[in-house]
Amino acid sequence: MIGIAACGSGNGTTAGEGNTILAESKAPFGAPEFDKFKIEDYKEAFDIALAEKRADIKAIIENGDEPTFANTIDALEMSGKTLDKVSSIFFNLNESENTPQMTEIVYHAQDFIFNPFFFDTLFVTAVFRLVFCSN
Repeated sequence: MIGIAACGSGNGTTAGEGNTILAESKAPFGAPEFDKFKIEDYKEAFDIALAEKRADIKAIIENGDEPTFANTIDALEMSGKTLDKVSSIFFNLNESENTPQMTEIVYHAQDFIFNPFFFDTLFVTAVFRLVFCSN
C-alpha cells in the first residue's frame, strides 16, 4: 500500500492536521470520538481519504511485478484504509443525524464512492491483470 504526502498550506501545517475525523482516537479500542467531530472536517477528511485511495489504486495498476492474488486483489482490498474509516464514521452518523450539511457532504463524496464505472473498471482491470498477465 502507498501513502500520500500532503502538501503544506504554507503556514507550517500539513493537510488534515487538526482534522478531528482524521486524528487518531484516544478512546478505548480506537472507537470514534463523535463528541469531538466537527461537521466542517468531513469534506477535508473525504478529500484526503479519496486522494489516498486513488494513490493506492494507481500503485496497484502500475505495479510492474507479475500479477498475483496478493498484489492485485488483496492489495485492492487493503487500499484506502482512511476512506474506510471516514466513510464508516460519516455514513453511520448520517443515518441517525441527517442534516442539510451532511447531505451536502454526501454529494461531495459520492462521485468517487458511488461510481460504479470506477469500481467495475478497477475490478475488471485487476482480474484481467491477475488472470491474463500472469504466466
